[in-house]
Amino acid sequence: MAQVPILNILKSLHFLLKNKLIKDFNWKICGDGPLKNKLNSEIIKLKLSKKVMMLGKVLNEKKISLLKESDLFLMPSRIEKKSVEGFGISFIEAASYGVGSIGGKDGGVPDAIDHKKTGLVCDGNDLNSIYDSVLNFFQNENFIKYGKNAKEFSKNFHWNK
Repeated sequence: MAQVPILNILKSLHFLLKNKLIKDFNWKICGDGPLKNKLNSEIIKLKLSKKVMMLGKVLNEKKISLLKESDLFLMPSRIEKKSVEGFGISFIEAASYGVGSIGGKDGGVPDAIDHKKTGLVCDGNDLNSIYDSVLNFFQNENFIKYGKNAKEFSKNFHWNK
């Protein structure tokens, strides 16, 4: 059975923080769904309650505010049965605010993230792939380079195209 990417993110962040491989962080999870209780339990179990906030549904103004204050947009989506992330407009939207991304390798995401330039593409089913991507993203302050490149890259995308 495939792992759920958001649970793998929590496990990765816990391990990276516990082993002092990344500096302090705050992760804000936007959206609501059937995994809410499972996520809350996992956050408590991994002692990440002071680091991870579940915001629920976020409307446009709050979303923009969150993107403006972010260093990373993290959504390693994957194929789920016959459903897969389409183009990945969320990544382009994050890029337009100078935020680099980590996204899944499936669907249209690799078209929206220029791997190792505007962010990283990983396997959303693979805990180690997510872990390695998060570690790489923050090593040597790569997130600054990815964010600058993402902002420039986003200029290639317009609604009229």
